[in-house]
Amino acid sequence: MEIFEKFFFATRKTLLLSLVFGVLLCLILIFIGNEDGFLWFNTTLTPVLGRPAAFFSQFGEWYVMIFLLASCLRISIRKFISVAFTWIIGACLSWMFKLWLFKGLARPSEYYASQNIPLQLVDGVDVHSYNTFPSGHTLTAFSSIVLFRFVFLHLKSWQEYILVFFAIACGLSRIILVQHWPEDVLGGIVLGLFAGYSGVFFSLRISKNESLDRSVIKL
Repeated sequence: MEIFEKFFFATRKTLLLSLVFGVLLCLILIFIGNEDGFLWFNTTLTPVLGRPAAFFSQFGEWYVMIFLLASCLRISIRKFISVAFTWIIGACLSWMFKLWLFKGLARPSEYYASQNIPLQLVDGVDVHSYNTFPSGHTLTAFSSIVLFRFVFLHLKSWQEYILVFFAIACGLSRIILVQHWPEDVLGGIVLGLFAGYSGVFFSLRISKNESLDRSVIKL
Protein backbone atom coordinates (compact mmCIF):
# COMPACT_ATOMS: atom_id res chain seq x y z
CA MET A 1 0.00 0.00 0.00
CA GLU A 2 1.78 3.08 -1.32
CA ILE A 3 0.49 5.65 1.20
CA PHE A 4 1.28 3.40 4.17
CA GLU A 5 4.73 2.63 2.76
CA LYS A 6 5.45 6.34 2.49
CA PHE A 7 4.33 6.88 6.08
CA PHE A 8 6.42 3.93 7.27
CA PHE A 9 9.47 5.36 5.51
CA ALA A 10 8.78 8.83 6.90
CA THR A 11 8.82 7.43 10.46
CA ARG A 12 12.11 5.58 10.01
CA LYS A 13 13.84 7.78 12.61
CA THR A 14 11.17 7.02 15.20
CA LEU A 15 11.34 3.32 14.42
CA LEU A 16 15.14 3.21 14.43
CA LEU A 17 15.50 5.01 17.78
CA SER A 18 12.80 2.79 19.30
CA LEU A 19 14.58 -0.31 18.06
CA VAL A 20 17.91 0.95 19.47
CA PHE A 21 16.26 1.25 22.88
CA GLY A 22 14.81 -2.23 22.44
CA VAL A 23 18.21 -3.65 21.53
CA LEU A 24 19.77 -2.08 24.63
CA LEU A 25 17.14 -3.79 26.77
CA CYS A 26 17.86 -7.06 24.96
CA LEU A 27 21.56 -6.69 25.78
CA ILE A 28 20.69 -6.13 29.44
CA LEU A 29 18.55 -9.26 29.43
CA ILE A 30 21.24 -11.32 27.69
CA PHE A 31 24.35 -10.21 29.58
CA ILE A 32 22.94 -9.13 32.96
CA GLY A 33 19.61 -10.88 33.19
CA ASN A 34 16.08 -9.73 33.90
CA GLU A 35 16.32 -9.83 37.70
CA ASP A 36 19.86 -8.48 38.06
CA GLY A 37 19.10 -5.85 35.43
CA PHE A 38 16.11 -4.68 37.43
CA LEU A 39 18.14 -4.56 40.65
CA TRP A 40 20.77 -2.42 38.92
CA PHE A 41 18.07 0.06 37.92
CA ASN A 42 16.59 -0.02 41.41
CA THR A 43 19.80 0.50 43.34
CA THR A 44 21.43 2.93 40.91
CA LEU A 45 18.67 5.00 39.32
CA THR A 46 15.57 4.85 41.54
CA PRO A 47 17.02 6.91 44.43
CA VAL A 48 18.19 9.62 42.02
CA LEU A 49 15.60 9.62 39.23
CA GLY A 50 12.49 8.51 41.07
CA ARG A 51 10.65 11.83 40.96
CA PRO A 52 11.47 12.63 37.30
CA ALA A 53 10.44 9.06 36.43
CA ALA A 54 7.01 9.67 37.96
CA PHE A 55 6.61 12.63 35.60
CA PHE A 56 7.70 10.81 32.43
CA SER A 57 5.50 7.86 33.31
CA GLN A 58 2.50 10.09 32.57
CA PHE A 59 3.26 9.83 28.85
CA GLY A 60 1.90 6.29 28.98
CA GLU A 61 -1.43 7.24 30.57
CA TRP A 62 -4.83 7.04 28.88
CA TYR A 63 -5.22 10.79 28.52
CA VAL A 64 -2.48 10.88 25.86
CA MET A 65 -4.85 8.90 23.64
CA ILE A 66 -7.74 11.21 24.60
CA PHE A 67 -5.64 14.19 23.50
CA LEU A 68 -4.94 12.52 20.16
CA LEU A 69 -8.60 11.63 19.65
CA ALA A 70 -9.68 15.19 20.43
CA SER A 71 -7.05 16.59 18.05
CA CYS A 72 -8.26 14.31 15.26
CA LEU A 73 -11.75 15.80 15.45
CA ARG A 74 -10.25 19.02 14.08
CA ILE A 75 -8.16 17.22 11.44
CA SER A 76 -9.94 14.19 9.93
CA ILE A 77 -12.24 11.28 10.71
CA ARG A 78 -9.67 8.89 9.20
CA LYS A 79 -7.07 9.91 11.75
CA PHE A 80 -9.65 9.62 14.53
CA ILE A 81 -10.23 6.03 13.38
CA SER A 82 -6.48 5.33 13.42
CA VAL A 83 -6.18 6.45 17.05
CA ALA A 84 -9.33 4.62 18.13
CA PHE A 85 -8.26 1.39 16.43
CA THR A 86 -4.77 1.63 17.91
CA TRP A 87 -6.21 2.17 21.38
CA ILE A 88 -8.51 -0.84 20.99
CA ILE A 89 -5.86 -3.20 19.65
CA GLY A 90 -3.35 -2.04 22.26
CA ALA A 91 -5.84 -2.63 25.07
CA CYS A 92 -6.75 -6.06 23.70
CA LEU A 93 -3.10 -7.09 23.44
CA SER A 94 -2.38 -5.85 26.96
CA TRP A 95 -5.38 -7.63 28.44
CA MET A 96 -4.63 -10.83 26.51
CA PHE A 97 -1.15 -11.06 28.01
CA LYS A 98 -1.92 -9.66 31.47
CA LEU A 99 -5.23 -11.39 32.14
CA TRP A 100 -4.87 -14.59 30.13
CA LEU A 101 -1.46 -15.74 28.91
CA PHE A 102 0.54 -14.41 31.91
CA LYS A 103 -2.22 -13.79 34.43
CA GLY A 104 -0.93 -13.48 37.99
CA LEU A 105 2.74 -13.15 36.97
CA ALA A 106 4.52 -11.33 39.81
CA ARG A 107 5.85 -7.83 39.43
CA PRO A 108 9.20 -6.91 41.04
CA SER A 109 7.67 -5.67 44.32
CA GLU A 110 5.86 -8.96 44.95
CA TYR A 111 8.72 -11.11 43.70
CA TYR A 112 11.31 -9.56 46.01
CA ALA A 113 8.91 -9.25 48.94
CA SER A 114 8.53 -13.04 48.87
CA GLN A 115 12.33 -13.27 49.18
CA ASN A 116 12.55 -10.61 51.91
CA ILE A 117 14.71 -8.40 49.69
CA PRO A 118 14.00 -4.67 50.25
CA LEU A 119 13.68 -2.38 47.25
CA GLN A 120 14.12 1.34 46.77
CA LEU A 121 10.63 2.84 46.36
CA VAL A 122 9.44 6.28 45.27
CA ASP A 123 7.26 8.15 47.75
CA GLY A 124 3.72 8.70 46.57
CA VAL A 125 3.83 6.01 43.87
CA ASP A 126 1.48 3.05 44.34
CA VAL A 127 3.33 -0.13 43.41
CA HIS A 128 1.37 -2.97 41.82
CA SER A 129 2.04 -6.63 42.56
CA TYR A 130 0.79 -8.84 39.72
CA ASN A 131 0.04 -9.06 35.97
CA THR A 132 3.37 -7.66 34.97
CA PHE A 133 3.75 -8.46 31.24
CA PRO A 134 3.72 -6.31 29.17
CA SER A 135 4.18 -2.77 30.45
CA GLY A 136 0.92 -1.08 29.45
CA HIS A 137 2.38 2.40 29.90
CA THR A 138 5.24 1.56 27.55
CA LEU A 139 2.82 0.07 25.04
CA THR A 140 0.74 3.27 25.08
CA ALA A 141 3.80 5.52 24.85
CA PHE A 142 5.30 3.81 21.81
CA SER A 143 2.01 3.46 19.98
CA SER A 144 1.42 7.16 20.69
CA ILE A 145 4.63 8.33 19.01
CA VAL A 146 3.56 6.56 15.81
CA LEU A 147 0.14 8.20 16.05
CA PHE A 148 1.57 11.65 16.77
CA ARG A 149 3.57 11.31 13.58
CA PHE A 150 0.46 10.27 11.63
CA VAL A 151 -1.94 12.81 13.13
CA PHE A 152 0.50 15.72 12.86
CA LEU A 153 2.21 14.93 9.57
CA HIS A 154 4.38 18.02 9.48
CA LEU A 155 6.27 17.50 12.72
CA LYS A 156 9.84 18.73 12.58
CA SER A 157 12.76 16.42 13.29
CA TRP A 158 13.43 17.92 16.73
CA GLN A 159 9.77 17.42 17.68
CA GLU A 160 9.97 13.81 16.56
CA TYR A 161 13.10 13.28 18.68
CA ILE A 162 11.36 14.78 21.72
CA LEU A 163 8.44 12.37 21.32
CA VAL A 164 10.78 9.38 21.10
CA PHE A 165 12.69 10.67 24.14
CA PHE A 166 9.45 10.85 26.12
CA ALA A 167 8.50 7.31 25.08
CA ILE A 168 11.91 5.93 26.06
CA ALA A 169 11.83 7.87 29.34
CA CYS A 170 8.36 6.45 30.02
CA GLY A 171 9.60 2.91 29.44
CA LEU A 172 12.58 3.41 31.73
CA SER A 173 10.35 5.03 34.34
CA ARG A 174 8.33 1.84 34.69
CA ILE A 175 11.47 0.01 35.86
CA ILE A 176 12.69 2.89 38.02
CA LEU A 177 9.28 3.14 39.73
CA VAL A 178 9.38 -0.60 40.57
CA GLN A 179 6.36 -1.32 38.39
CA HIS A 180 7.88 -3.59 35.75
CA TRP A 181 10.79 -5.79 34.75
CA PRO A 182 13.04 -4.87 31.79
CA GLU A 183 11.43 -7.66 29.73
CA ASP A 184 7.99 -6.11 30.36
CA VAL A 185 9.20 -2.82 28.92
CA LEU A 186 10.70 -4.60 25.91
CA GLY A 187 7.36 -6.30 25.31
CA GLY A 188 5.62 -2.93 25.58
CA ILE A 189 7.88 -1.45 22.90
CA VAL A 190 7.21 -4.26 20.41
CA LEU A 191 3.46 -4.39 21.03
CA GLY A 192 3.17 -0.59 21.07
CA LEU A 193 4.84 -0.17 17.69
CA PHE A 194 2.74 -2.99 16.29
CA ALA A 195 -0.48 -1.39 17.57
CA GLY A 196 0.49 2.05 16.29
CA TYR A 197 1.36 0.96 12.76
CA SER A 198 -1.68 -1.34 12.68
CA GLY A 199 -3.93 1.60 13.52
CA VAL A 200 -2.45 3.67 10.71
CA PHE A 201 -2.67 0.80 8.23
CA PHE A 202 -6.28 0.08 9.13
CA SER A 203 -7.39 3.70 8.77
CA LEU A 204 -5.74 3.97 5.35
CA ARG A 205 -7.14 0.64 4.21
CA ILE A 206 -10.83 0.91 5.12
CA SER A 207 -11.99 3.35 2.43
CA LYS A 208 -10.86 5.95 -0.08
CA ASN A 209 -13.98 7.99 0.58
CA GLU A 210 -12.93 11.63 0.80
CA SER A 211 -15.48 12.28 3.56
CA LEU A 212 -13.19 10.41 5.96
CA ASP A 213 -10.50 13.01 5.37
CA ARG A 214 -12.69 15.87 6.54
CA SER A 215 -12.70 17.27 10.04
CA VAL A 216 -15.64 16.88 12.40
CA ILE A 217 -15.08 20.20 14.19
CA LYS A 218 -14.03 23.29 12.30
CA LEU A 219 -12.50 26.17 14.25
